[in-house]
Amino acid sequence: MRRKPALPVLTNLSKLSLLMLLIVIVPTALAQTGNLWIDTSGGSCTRQSSAGAYVDGQACSSMQAAQTVAQAGDTIIIKNGTYGTQSLSSGAKSSAVNFVAETPGQVLVNGLNIYIDKVHVSGVIASGTGESRGSLEMQNGTSTAWTDIVVDGFRGKSAFLAGTGITIRNSEFGNASACNNPGTEDAFRFWSWGPGSANSPSNDALIDSSVHDWSGGSDGVCTGTSAAGIHPDGLQVYSGGSNITLDGNKFYGNPSSNIQVGGGSLSNWTIQNNYFGQVQCCNNISYGQATCSGTLVFRNNVIANGAAYGVVNNGGTPACNVTPDVSSNIWTVPITACVATGSMSGGNNIFVPSGGTTCASNAKRCSPAWLNGAPSAGNNYDIRLASTDTCAKDAGNPSSYAATDMFATLRPKGSAPDAGAFEVNSGNGNVESPSSLKTAVR
Repeated sequence: MRRKPALPVLTNLSKLSLLMLLIVIVPTALAQTGNLWIDTSGGSCTRQSSAGAYVDGQACSSMQAAQTVAQAGDTIIIKNGTYGTQSLSSGAKSSAVNFVAETPGQVLVNGLNIYIDKVHVSGVIASGTGESRGSLEMQNGTSTAWTDIVVDGFRGKSAFLAGTGITIRNSEFGNASACNNPGTEDAFRFWSWGPGSANSPSNDALIDSSVHDWSGGSDGVCTGTSAAGIHPDGLQVYSGGSNITLDGNKFYGNPSSNIQVGGGSLSNWTIQNNYFGQVQCCNNISYGQATCSGTLVFRNNVIANGAAYGVVNNGGTPACNVTPDVSSNIWTVPITACVATGSMSGGNNIFVPSGGTTCASNAKRCSPAWLNGAPSAGNNYDIRLASTDTCAKDAGNPSSYAATDMFATLRPKGSAPDAGAFEVNSGNGNVESPSSLKTAVR
């Protein structure tokens, strides 16, 4: 079983009441001609020299069969349907091969496993619902670092990703129990697993995705099962982690820390435009038990978690010796401290009108005017501000802010960037329409 060091339970809060989200998918324009096609019955697996329409009898039976025949840069269209577990373990090319669902969300697989570099997959999801859903797995297993793996639009139970150069976007993980999945423990993992630094997380990113409802309680749960004593987090990065980006995601309904990071050498993290919900135990982010260097940027987030530290518990053994840039965030609940040890840079954060503490420079206490009420399960954790807001609008740190917001809107729109994960369009009286909101639950 893949394990991680046990962490102390710092506090316990009542679990956030959660509701299932309405499935909302904004399909991207995907290619409808390919060099190769895949369908459930298969065929001769014939490659077309230039991308063309589907030809009956010439399709491949699996992603691996198509990968074997493909050339660098090819597009492979997967016909709508339900497939078994798809595994890519050989046939890597000099540039990415692109696997595209005929219709996003209509290509279902029991699970998706990728063990080679230079692969892009769009619009493929796991079949089943809840506990029966499949997972996403990547393991390098070699001493050569990966550089270019992109999975866009996957929905599944969990992810275990051991390698470098991985980007996951517009995807969703969770809605299952850690107690029923021994060895999985966390809903999402960037993990070190395999020979050498090529398998230690680096240059990895989770973008515009949701990690949610990974149930099972906190430390010591699942008594009487093979998963007893686990510490189930939303997202776990271990051991090591450099140049990691978490941008535009939603973390909610997770029993222990939203993000747990530990072990190895940590450096250069950017955590921005995220929503962090309340957890039952421990921390919003635990960033310690490791040798730390470089930067930790925490900005333009909306945080509804008051457990332990509002930003990061960086006081593990050894303590993390970075000075985080804490800028342009909004807290919707009181916090007792931002960080466990050391100092902070940045500033221009928004805190509740009364209660708890503030931190970093130019702190402001006020209540934002939200477009659909404060973020909650009832409104899909909507972090958009109303155009009439005077609390967070133009209140962000002009020296440290994310270039775009959760919806890819450029900042700033007004005299200064807005605090939080949404940038109000100051050019007119309307709220900027989101370009995408990719959180889906099954």
